[in-house]
Amino acid sequence: MSSDTLGNQSEASELSHMHWKECETRTTEYQDQFIPWHYYQTKQHQADSYRVAQRRAESIGKFHCLVDQSGALLDLIDSKNL
Repeated sequence: MSSDTLGNQSEASELSHMHWKECETRTTEYQDQFIPWHYYQTKQHQADSYRVAQRRAESIGKFHCLVDQSGALLDLIDSKNL
């Protein structure tokens, strides 16, 4: 392999690692009767954050959403469709 190819592989590995780091935490928020979103918790494990949001949406009957660190919506959980 040429040094150019190895350089591209290490850059790609570094970029994918950076993307993983950016999406490392998931924030759970819920929506009350007055529409604004309220912070609930932040978790690092994607499956656990979804599971907690889903169970809490079921128990209190309110919309929950998962957002990443930049505030982008990852998932919206409707308690009525569970």
